[in-house]
Amino acid sequence: MIAVEILRRTGECGFHARMVQQASPICHGPWHAPQDAADALAHAGHARSGHGSRNRAPVKIPHLEFPGGLLFERTIQPPEVSGYAGSHHGERNSVDQQSFHASFSLAALGALVRNTLLTYVDPTMRILHVTKYYPPERGGMERYACDLAEQQAADGHRVHVLCHHGSPGIPRSTETHNGIEVTRLCVRAKIPFVPLAPGMVRELPALCRRFRPHVIHMHLPNPAVLFTMLLPADIPVVVHWQADVGAASTSRFVRMAYPAYALFERAMLKRADAIIATSPPYLKHSPHLRPFADKCTVIPLGIRPENYSMPDNAEKTTAPPGQPMVLSLGRFTFYKGFEHLVRAAERYTQAQFVLAGDGETLPAIRELVRTRGLERRVSLPGAVSHDTMLQLMRDCTLFCLPSVDRGEAFGIVLLEAMLFGKPLISTDIPGSGTGWVNQHEQTGLVVPPADVPALADAIRRIADNPKLADQYGRAARKRLESTFTLSATMDALYSVYHQAMDARRN
Repeated sequence: MIAVEILRRTGECGFHARMVQQASPICHGPWHAPQDAADALAHAGHARSGHGSRNRAPVKIPHLEFPGGLLFERTIQPPEVSGYAGSHHGERNSVDQQSFHASFSLAALGALVRNTLLTYVDPTMRILHVTKYYPPERGGMERYACDLAEQQAADGHRVHVLCHHGSPGIPRSTETHNGIEVTRLCVRAKIPFVPLAPGMVRELPALCRRFRPHVIHMHLPNPAVLFTMLLPADIPVVVHWQADVGAASTSRFVRMAYPAYALFERAMLKRADAIIATSPPYLKHSPHLRPFADKCTVIPLGIRPENYSMPDNAEKTTAPPGQPMVLSLGRFTFYKGFEHLVRAAERYTQAQFVLAGDGETLPAIRELVRTRGLERRVSLPGAVSHDTMLQLMRDCTLFCLPSVDRGEAFGIVLLEAMLFGKPLISTDIPGSGTGWVNQHEQTGLVVPPADVPALADAIRRIADNPKLADQYGRAARKRLESTFTLSATMDALYSVYHQAMDARRN
């Protein structure tokens, strides 16, 4: 049954109603009863005013069954004892709270119901995620989108993901995984990292008609912004802004193509009913979000700890006895700064270094390791499985993210290291969230980007001091549990969904 809770809103004419069922987030938000319903209450002797009291006692409304089985109940907040208009003529009187308790008018209730559309509302939200890629494709955005979709499915919502295949030429496909329906579009080409899928023109509006989402969650950057005009006007859109594109340090192609892409990106931001930024520094420094600051909310990325269970037969991957292990994980691309970590390994010779991942800069990093004669101490295993990643996280001494550009907007891999209680080393990139996730001298150390001596000194300081490493690691795990799990952020995310729904209705 759906309960309707009517509350007298302080300082407003009318009433505040919200539909609730088992604390479901779908039916939430302000609604104001028509004026004649409030007038009916006034005629019934329940006066209203422009001023309210926080100490008004609630009044129970009888359980009433309406056609279709709708249950109308809960509480009404009575007005203050005095100072309320008792009629349309404006005379003032003193209203006894006991008489208010006793005389709630069915006529007033009828007026409220008569002027309000009361229908069944499915407490299960239908959420459509539109993301660039989705696992098994690797990457922080992909991992987060998967964790988020699985968390929402676990919360009882229906979730559909629309994304691209990772490689060109694979036909469109749909599969169900962990209760989530995933539609992958055929990619005709990549230029150079951007998947081009003409099928989005047909698939996006067709899926909206078929799935009828309550909200579209658009993860950006994403070439799907090219199809903003295809989004149905009546469906709320929440944009999850995970990184700027077009920065001065990006590839030449991106710099050349961005002005055209920016037109569609800006159209998507204008169309959005709400925008989520992943950290306060990123929101503050993003020139793209600045014109839309009134629609922006900061919700940090999060992970599902249950997705990181260690296999029972996991082997140890530790460095030789007596040597610490420095771990770094990620896609080998221009902003990761792995070359600086390799050079730091030259300076600090007492540790083994593992740089895991794949990408366009991996051949250059391999060549750097070879020319520096570091093959015995710097390991480049390439892309690793999820289980191997867990083993590396478990066995490393510290985790290092040596990024040099705001392309590293958040560093979700930092959260994975924090889950394992590892001390962190990251870089102080202006406007990036990495220095906010990893708090200097609390969960680890933050050094200037591309500063090899400072990076080597930070590694030495933690690796040579097990007590300090343990202190940072414990603080990192505690910060993760309080701030960066999906369960800690879902209430805020659902609240943004509700705001978007309200904005679209209005």
